[in-house]
Formats: sequence, structure tokens, C-alpha cells
Amino acid sequence: MKIGIISKGFDGWGGGIDFIRYIVSAIEVADEKNQHEKYLLLAKNDWHFYAKKLSYPFRGLANSIRYEKTFKWQPFRGFDENYLKHTFQDFQSFTLDFPGHSYHSHLEYSRKNKFDILLPCILPPSNNFNLPWIGYLYDFQHKYFPEFFTEREIARRDHAFTQMLQQADHVIVNANAVKQDAEKFVSDIRAKIHVLPFSPSPMPIWLSESRDLRLHYAIEKPYFIISNQFWIHKDHITAFKGFAEFLEIVGKEFLLVCTGETYDFRVPEYFEKLLDLAIELGIKDDVKILGHISKIDQIALLKNSIAVIQPTLFEGGPGGGASYDAISLGKPLIVSDIEVNREIDKDERVFFFKAKNAESLAYTMTKVAKTNFTTLTNQELNSRGLAKKKLCGEFLLSLIQQSVS
Repeated sequence: MKIGIISKGFDGWGGGIDFIRYIVSAIEVADEKNQHEKYLLLAKNDWHFYAKKLSYPFRGLANSIRYEKTFKWQPFRGFDENYLKHTFQDFQSFTLDFPGHSYHSHLEYSRKNKFDILLPCILPPSNNFNLPWIGYLYDFQHKYFPEFFTEREIARRDHAFTQMLQQADHVIVNANAVKQDAEKFVSDIRAKIHVLPFSPSPMPIWLSESRDLRLHYAIEKPYFIISNQFWIHKDHITAFKGFAEFLEIVGKEFLLVCTGETYDFRVPEYFEKLLDLAIELGIKDDVKILGHISKIDQIALLKNSIAVIQPTLFEGGPGGGASYDAISLGKPLIVSDIEVNREIDKDERVFFFKAKNAESLAYTMTKVAKTNFTTLTNQELNSRGLAKKKLCGEFLLSLIQQSVS
């Protein structure tokens, strides 16, 4: 069987790249006898890529004028062909192909090369697309936090989700909460909705990563880490306030390290407000914001942290990517108690705090900072992760077989 993994639509942000790696690695482990031809379609630096790169700042300016938002000049930060090639080079049983930078180019490539199945499609292919395909839905955040979106964005998401659920035979989601929302908000659903197993597992390179980057990033104290893009729903506000209260309890012997893209196109002024908040709380020198760094550097910092903090108000999967990374590496995780995060498997290293409650976060940080955790060996982490990854891969291969049949 020729299986095509389409990355277009996921390659514009770090979490999307991580999700595609998650899908690819799960299928690779489950197909241990290499019975299937497996292809990963990645974006190419073609004219479409360069046109998008050149026009991106001007589109931001146009949107800021249209929606009366503060404009901040931002260059295009999409991942280019070389980055993608390097990121996925470790998958030995997948052929890496670069059809183009547009979603359409990936669909056409799949059709011309007569793939038996294509997944995960973030948008429904056109009606004349004659290959079996599996769709993907991320989340219904716009239904719960409409203030984070423009009316046009809400209408676009509503239309796209309805299209997907009415045109696809099968759709995968990352959480039961997303499936329940789909059934709640979309009528006349035709698709069968499948919830991917929660399967946090480390990449082999994560386990072999032994660099101590604290000196490189000027981190001179024990630290907690947040690895989220600075999007408003990630709720760095509560994290900053909770960290300030934590420091009042224990003294200024700790740092809060933040990695991730600092620009939220929906609220361009959000990051500047966070910087002002840090000054107001008196923690400007206790918070280190590193911005977007390489994934392997992020993992190295995570491994040397006290714990990962995930203060998010909304996710499409249990805990989001940062929680997945923390659990896969056996690191303590402090996570908001929103419904989707409650789908995280119970573990002695997972601690919930009341969402949007700085006092609850500070209390939990204090508890974690005083706890001595047993260190899991690389062998234990690898064995535990492979078992979960194989379970997810078998789930996907079974779904693929259903779709083709």
C-alpha cells in the first residue's frame, strides 16, 4: 500500500511540525516489517514560497488596517525546505518528497503518483479528488473564545469544519473533547470521528541529547520552563502572576524560562503587554524569554528544568505539545485543569492547577519544587514510549485499512 502523509497546513508552526512527526513516527514503528510504501510530502521553496515570504509583512499591515489592530512589522517565519529536510531526515522507512509549497501541489502529487491513501488532510480536497483520504480537525477554540478571533476568522473556521465533517469519510482528532465539540457544534455529520490515543513518546535523539545549555542561554538559577508560542490563549499572564507569587513564597532563587514565537497575529500588542506585566510584577529579571529556538535546544533545556508549566486555556489535544514532551521525558508537568487536559493519563509527575488562578499555580509550583522525583533511565523512557507509539501507529494503520476498503 502507498501511504502518503501530507504536511501542508501543519508546516507553519512548531506544534504542527511536531504533530506530523508524531504521525510519521507512530506509523514507522507500527510498520516494523516495512510492508507499506510510505511517503512524507514536504513544502518546497518554489515561487509560491517566495511570493508568500515577500508578501507576508504587507498582508499583516493590510489586516491591521482592516481590523483596526496595532501593526507590528513581522517577517515571514514559515519553515523552509532545508529546515524540513533536516527535521525529518531520521525517518528511514519514509521517502521524503517536496511537491511544492501549496496545499494543491501536494494533492496533485498524490493523485499523479497514485497513492492509496492520503492523511491527515487539514482541508477537504476538491470533489474530483479520487483518492481515499483522512481528514483532521484541530479544535473549536473559536466557539469558546470568540474574542480571540475576527468575525471573518470565525466564519472561515465554521465553514471549514462543517465542510470537513460532511465530506470526509474519516476524520482524526487529538482528544475526546474535540470529538464532543464536533458533535455539539456541527449538524449532519457524515464522517466517522476517531480519537488518536494519547501516546507521548520521546524521539531517540531526545534521549541521547546530553548538552547542558544553561550557560549558553545565561540561565544561572534553577528554573521552570514554558514552551508555548506567545498566543493569548496560552495564558502567559497567569503564568507570570503565579510565578511572582511563587517567588514571594520561596525567594528569588528561581527563574521562569519561556521559549516560543513571541508574535500573535490576532493580538499583535499582546507580547508587549506581557513585558509590561513582568515589570509591574517585579519579575523582569526573573523571566528569561528566549523566543523561538531549535527543537533540540528546547528539549535540552526541558531536561534540565525543575518542571514544565502548561498554563493554557484551550488545546486541541491533552496538554498540547509541551505536555507531550514533558511526559515523554519523565519530567514533572504542571498543567491547567481544563477539560481536555484532564484526558492526560494519571501519573505521579503530572500536577493540575486551577486554570487562570495564579494562587493555585504558585502553590503547585511550590509543591513541585520541594519534591524529589526518581529519575527514569533512557531505557525506561524509550521502552515506555515505544509501547505507546506502537499503539498509536497500529490505530492509524487500522484506520487507513478501513479508509481504503
